Amino acid sequence: MITAVCWLISVAGMVAVALLGPSAAVPPVPGNTQWPPYSLSGGVPDGVVYAIAAVATVAGAVATWRLLRTAGREGGVDPRRLQAAGFLAAGVLTVLPPSGADVMNYIAYGQEAVSGINPYTLGPQSPGVPQDAITQAVGSPWQTTPSVYGPVFTSISTGIAHVARGDGHLAVTLTRVLVAGAFILTGVVLQALGRTPSARRRAAVMWSANPLMLAALVAGAHLDALVTAAVVCSIALLRRFPLLAGVLLGLAATLKLTALVASPGLVWAVHRRVRSSVLVVLGACAFAVPWLVATPGVFTQLRQASHFTTPAAPWREGPPWSSRRSVTPAHGHWSTPSPASWGSRSSPSCCAAACRRRPTPRWVGPPRQPAPSRSAGCSPPRTSSRGTTRSPGRCSLWPERPSSTACSSCTPPP
Repeated sequence: MITAVCWLISVAGMVAVALLGPSAAVPPVPGNTQWPPYSLSGGVPDGVVYAIAAVATVAGAVATWRLLRTAGREGGVDPRRLQAAGFLAAGVLTVLPPSGADVMNYIAYGQEAVSGINPYTLGPQSPGVPQDAITQAVGSPWQTTPSVYGPVFTSISTGIAHVARGDGHLAVTLTRVLVAGAFILTGVVLQALGRTPSARRRAAVMWSANPLMLAALVAGAHLDALVTAAVVCSIALLRRFPLLAGVLLGLAATLKLTALVASPGLVWAVHRRVRSSVLVVLGACAFAVPWLVATPGVFTQLRQASHFTTPAAPWREGPPWSSRRSVTPAHGHWSTPSPASWGSRSSPSCCAAACRRRPTPRWVGPPRQPAPSRSAGCSPPRTSSRGTTRSPGRCSLWPERPSSTACSSCTPPP
């Protein structure tokens, strides 16, 4: 009961933030309001939006944790119910405004390509780029930043821009339908890969019914949903069709180059079969290399971005001689709209600051007073004729501690 309530609170919070319209977490979407996304007029105070998002994030984390605890037990929640609930929530979020401004960048790069501008060399608001409502809606600091996305995704964005004809609402809706479809496809494939009810239940909890995934990928309309779908499908086909698995890996890399981090795992999974490993590499190269070679300027911004670190990077505050330049965090629609992403940016920086080596302060005690003279009442220790100490002396500065030496050697008691 507690788990279901937390899950519903989390999803209802995401829906409420989106339904309230443009705010600190929801960017304005230009275009014909007859098309989705649908929302209210907006004008909600930032504090209210942040509070709702915080409650939704915490409730989603609690629900996911409780579901994971019971995922391996007999008689747990039916994974088909979990999957259906997650897919229903994804469908509702798709017709509401996005809770992140990345999708505005996606459609703006497509609008550039439709205008005959190479999005890998100029940003949406760079000099010489034709301006319209879509390019003007891009937030800071991405107005003049060229695209870092793969050529296949840029082609998809270009096709969407051709269909939308400058209507931001229609372009955002088409992009979000594509993202939601990839999210659902990934959930279906993960269910098919599960061999036991507990494995399928765990897959549904971690993906389809996970409120945190719904918030990051579906509500945020993030490209990573497409990348994940391609990689998961590649894993599903790896054993029987290694060449096709490599092609899907190449597709993921041409959507977003960071998908290549999965390539060592895929090759290692079939490393005992050399032929399969070779087919995976050949399939990925056969698909990705022609796209990357035929797209001018595709690596230009990637090379420049490789010298930057995000505010969340633990190495952001490096030594003065470091050549890395940090991205200045800005406040607006492009920045973190949810408490989950606040923590992802602030926590590593705080840890880096806390772990940075500093000289350990050494307690030196109270300031040492000048040694009193013998006239102040200090008595030296008395020694016998054999040279042994018969009775210790007393110091007027530290009378509670006997001194075995002269007053000039008196030290404070521990």
